[in-house]
Order: sequence, then structure tokens, then C-alpha cells
Amino acid sequence: MRKLYSDVTAESTATTGTGSVTLAQMAGWARFNDRFSSGDRVYYSIRSGSNWEVGYGTYNGSHVLARTTILGTLNASTWTSGGSALSLSGTSVVRAVAPEALLQAFIREEVSFV
Repeated sequence: MRKLYSDVTAESTATTGTGSVTLAQMAGWARFNDRFSSGDRVYYSIRSGSNWEVGYGTYNGSHVLARTTILGTLNASTWTSGGSALSLSGTSVVRAVAPEALLQAFIREEVSFV
């Protein structure tokens, strides 16, 4: 595993349903393939309409991201921690992110050293 997150990395997907997403280049953004290698674990967010999913997945090196662990979803304005993958409908945007759960883990580690 090389890394978990990167800056300015986003792609679109026309994938529907709750499975792995096939990624397509978006102008003005780095591609997942530019920043990640096959087998890398990736923190991501997906925006599908007004709904969101945050999680970490496994990138296969060929423009597919498996949605391995769902950290939370915002669906119909309701936040749910953990749970099931958001059912995607039509074009969605997938971004590499540093989610709240990761940042809280860093803060806990830093506090334990003080």
C-alpha cells in the first residue's frame, strides 16, 4: 500500500448502484491513476446529486475503485455513520479526500504525545 489520500484528485463516474465505481477523467483534476497504484487503499467521497458517501476503498490501477468500507452517508439530508453504500444514480463525482475520521485519529495520536 503506497498511500491513502491525495490532493486535487477527482473523477466522474456513470456507475449506478452500490458496487465498485468505474472512473472517468474530469478536466482540471488529477486522475486516480496519476496518484495511486494498484492495490492502494484510498479515502474517498462520492457526490451523487445532493447525496454524499465517505469511505475508503481499494484502487485497482485500471480506473476502478472498490468501495471497501463506508464511513458515512448523507442521504436525503440525513447523516448516517457507517452503514451501506449509497446507491448511485447517473453521473457522480468521486474525490480523494482526508475524511473527518482520519483527522480525528491524527488528533488523538497527537494529544497522546503531549
